[in-house]
Amino acid sequence: MKTRIYLIVLLFLPIISFGQEESKVLSEVKVTPPSFTGIKNVVESIDTYLVDNFNYPYVAAECNNQGTGVVQFMVNSNGELYGFHVINSVCRAIDEEFIRVLKTTNGMWKPGYNNGTATEMEKEISMIFITEQVNLKNRVEYFTSNAKRSYRKANDLFLIKANPKKALKYYDSSIKFLPYETSSLMLRGLCKYGLGDEQGALNDWNRINELGKFNVNVDELLSNLSDMKGYAEMNNILKK
Repeated sequence: MKTRIYLIVLLFLPIISFGQEESKVLSEVKVTPPSFTGIKNVVESIDTYLVDNFNYPYVAAECNNQGTGVVQFMVNSNGELYGFHVINSVCRAIDEEFIRVLKTTNGMWKPGYNNGTATEMEKEISMIFITEQVNLKNRVEYFTSNAKRSYRKANDLFLIKANPKKALKYYDSSIKFLPYETSSLMLRGLCKYGLGDEQGALNDWNRINELGKFNVNVDELLSNLSDMKGYAEMNNILKK
């Protein structure tokens, strides 16, 4: 019998240069990200809409995984959506259902504005999926614990035992739970680079720049990794 998957919480995170929901003033330029307008007198929040319209029976039957799904998309100047892209996958069934529901919100968005002019902008939405056996009150601790366990195992395999192939699956597991942890993205990129996947490495390191934050002492980490293959490429990207 398949384990039931629950959608617990939805995070709404615009990225690139539009990092917060509120308006920002950048060098005298006022930027306002796209916003979900909902259905008048029915639903006003994107999280409520997605929870109400997510097809749980389908997901429960097709996916026995848990983690944080992340989908990125564009909102054009008319408030229309396109260019859906999975940033962090929980499983194929969840990815497909996530995008299906997001597509049904087309026409329910107010575009982003740059100095009062409607402008095409990127948005990102995250949804946390967790199995029924987990105490919902401890979900953050549970996700963090799983991510750290996989992260430590990956570091042991990659940095100590020099086995990037085995390490990669543990970095993937850690990021599946906590996709915004930049230390995992940084090291997974190095792991991919060592395996010959240069594009995958670039994707991870560029993702760190998109997030615009670091959860590690970057200077110290880069110094410790300076003799590793891919260091120069990573260093150049992260300093952009």
